Amino acid sequence: TFTVADFEVSEEAAKEAADAKDKSKAGADAKDKSKPAGDAKANADDKQKDDGETKLCIEAKKSEDFGSWYSQVITKADMIDYYDVSGCYILKPNAYFVWERIQGIVPELRLPSTLPVRFVFPHAPSIPVTINNGYVMPAWYDILEMDVQRRVDEAQLLRSVAAVHALIEREVERGVDSSRIVLAGFSQGGAVILHAALTCRLPLAGAMSLSSYFPTAGSISQDPANAELPVLICHGTHDPVVHESLGRHADEALRALGHPTRYHHYRMEHSVCLEEIRDISAWLQMILR
Repeated sequence: TFTVADFEVSEEAAKEAADAKDKSKAGADAKDKSKPAGDAKANADDKQKDDGETKLCIEAKKSEDFGSWYSQVITKADMIDYYDVSGCYILKPNAYFVWERIQGIVPELRLPSTLPVRFVFPHAPSIPVTINNGYVMPAWYDILEMDVQRRVDEAQLLRSVAAVHALIEREVERGVDSSRIVLAGFSQGGAVILHAALTCRLPLAGAMSLSSYFPTAGSISQDPANAELPVLICHGTHDPVVHESLGRHADEALRALGHPTRYHHYRMEHSVCLEEIRDISAWLQMILR
């Protein structure tokens, strides 16, 4: 079982998705205007069909209450696979453009058929993010300052950690041996899973932190069950969002705590590359063999 705490949706990515939707709508509007006046009724019918609020009966307005709007969209559009842990939506793999990217990554891992792996992709709740001027967006915790120290709302991070622990408990109840579970996270997700893995009362197989950091390194109280948990850390040398120095600091902190780590860096920004995917595959096969 491969549990991913988060593939973070940045504000830029969210805006890209919104811009793409706006361009698509603008093109549809231009097409409607080109229709003869006699097609006014057809135009009105088409507009109603293209209006997401009309089709899905969404009551909240995106501009006024993004959190409620988002929850209604993913619920009424049948995007949720299940939702049994408070604060975590488990989306269907093709429900969101981020997961479409992940779908492309998973086959590239080229895991052998003799190594059955199930991927679980929790989705972060929507909360106001201070460094984005309070904009409500999917996030595991609030980031208070964008300096190199990356000051975060630790109470919110710990709530997300509790949600990850609940997901682990659920997998164990389903019959999965906890020692076969790997936690992995990108960006904010990496910060969450590092704390979640090291404080989990059940022994895990490993943890994977991608383009991330370890904000609770100075305050964490480890559980003996995972005192020697292996950790893979991957980072881009040109990351403008989470500087590589934070990834290296995480590696140093984990080693100081007694964890065997592997650190890889790549000529990339805040992203994932094919070489990294190959290293992830090799590491997974090594700890899950």
